[in-house]
Amino acid sequence: MNRLILSVFTFLFYGISAFSQHYSIQSNVFDEKNGEAIEVANVRLLNASDSSFVQAAQTDAKGYFTLSRIAPGDYILTVSFLGYNQHTQNVPVKNRNVILKNIQMSENAQLLKEVEVRGTAVQMTVKGDTLEYNATAYKTQENAAVEDLLKKLPGVEVDSDGKITVNGEEIKNIRVDGKKFFSGDTEQAVKNLPADMIDKIQVLEQKSDMALLTGFEDGDTERIINLTTKPNRRKGVFGNAGAGAGADMEVFDKGHEFSTPDDGRYEASVSVNIMNGDAQTTVNAGANNINQSRGRRGRGGWGGGSGVTNTQNIGINNNTIVNPKLKVGGDFTGNHSNNVNISDTYREEYAKGDTTIFNKSNNNSVNNSFDANVRFEAEWTIDTLNTIIFQPNFNYNSGASDSRRDYLYKTASDSVLWADADSTSWGDSHNWGDNFSVSGGLNVIYNRKSATKKGRSFTVNVNTGFSESNSNSWNISNKYTSGNLVDTLTLNQYTDNASNNFNARTRLSWVEPLWNAKNMLEAAASVSYSKTSSEKMQYGYDGAAYTNLNEEYSNSMENMFYRENIELNYRYQDKSYNIMFGLN
Repeated sequence: MNRLILSVFTFLFYGISAFSQHYSIQSNVFDEKNGEAIEVANVRLLNASDSSFVQAAQTDAKGYFTLSRIAPGDYILTVSFLGYNQHTQNVPVKNRNVILKNIQMSENAQLLKEVEVRGTAVQMTVKGDTLEYNATAYKTQENAAVEDLLKKLPGVEVDSDGKITVNGEEIKNIRVDGKKFFSGDTEQAVKNLPADMIDKIQVLEQKSDMALLTGFEDGDTERIINLTTKPNRRKGVFGNAGAGAGADMEVFDKGHEFSTPDDGRYEASVSVNIMNGDAQTTVNAGANNINQSRGRRGRGGWGGGSGVTNTQNIGINNNTIVNPKLKVGGDFTGNHSNNVNISDTYREEYAKGDTTIFNKSNNNSVNNSFDANVRFEAEWTIDTLNTIIFQPNFNYNSGASDSRRDYLYKTASDSVLWADADSTSWGDSHNWGDNFSVSGGLNVIYNRKSATKKGRSFTVNVNTGFSESNSNSWNISNKYTSGNLVDTLTLNQYTDNASNNFNARTRLSWVEPLWNAKNMLEAAASVSYSKTSSEKMQYGYDGAAYTNLNEEYSNSMENMFYRENIELNYRYQDKSYNIMFGLN
């Protein structure tokens, strides 16, 4: 055991020692003539021996740049910016960080006078762990939505259901100017917000509210997209509304007439954004029967999916800074959809021995669903030392379905017509049911900072949740064969499924600064409880009612879980990197 501990500390010692053998180069870039900082100047670092590329950066609004994790050696530093003479200097890196004198850039008068330069805006930059796209560098059609803009970004994919992935990683939440926007419903943002109001698109790791208060990761970090709006679009009322309608037409193909359902096609949507500095409100609503799951801001186009889907939806989102001490926000979404699918299929298959198999089937289905979701949150900074975050939510879902199928198989020894073939099997099935579920939860966080020691804090997080669901389904199936002309009932059953869950978790965290604010220690403890019960009862039909319990396909279960956890975590925070490790 002692040998193992010694090995671990030896590994940490050499690992940290190896990490510390990298240094940084930093400086500021100014205009030699007027002394103003030059923003977005290109900084490149090259090996002095062969001029090979090492690293690059851009200056910020104050003209500052830093090149981190540079190994000891001799380098060439170049700084360039449109309209200025390139700056070049040798930079040796020994055993310490290098802070260069301010770099003064001189104008290239000849270039400014005689040369016209045409270029494109910077499309993408990396700032720490944030990937930032410049929205103005990507052209979209007039009246386009954010969805159209995202599809043009490298590494970003948006499918027909509104699912967003960045470099293969799914994005489940979108923020607007750092504020939550229809939490968990990315479609509301990408299909309703206008693209021309977006200035930057940031992809970043978002820590949980408790991690932001304590400074220590808690495992709840998620990848999100933050849409920053143009400054001139942060005050006022703007939006978009549109509607369209059409009639179905008969289609003729190869001498056969196919007609679509008699209902016409329609789409209507409205999106209103009310911006007033620290307050933002968005209202989205839409209805259509062209198989679109959300409104598309008045732009037409047939959607995907089978059958015809009627959809109605409404969403309201609000974020308001009431005063410097109180922030409130939340959202409500309601969605209803009804899908009708009617299909007829006919197939001929040719098997060995000149055998032809005919299959004809008819399918009809109706699915109806409704869901509503409410979320609220408030952050109250009682004073400079105490903060409370309050986050309740509630969700409701219900649905019903009905489907029928008829089928017929025929075979023939030679290639004959359908009408002359012998029937081998036929049947029908009918499945219908209904379901509903409710769920909700409450998350409360309290944080208190120390009045006597900077960096010391105490945080408690209490999270509770519940869910309840129930579904009923009926299944009737009949099958007939040429060898048994008597009607044979093969299946007639009823299934009742029910489940409920309750969970609760409490986490306590104490953060203590060590010898300085860069070195922090966290002691944390948590306890959680979860109880789940589920029941599935399947009954057969006795000729009058569903009373015959099928024990083989029925079950009832109850699970309870308890968990206690103790943690001790250490974190070192520097300007360009941080290290965190601990025991659990």
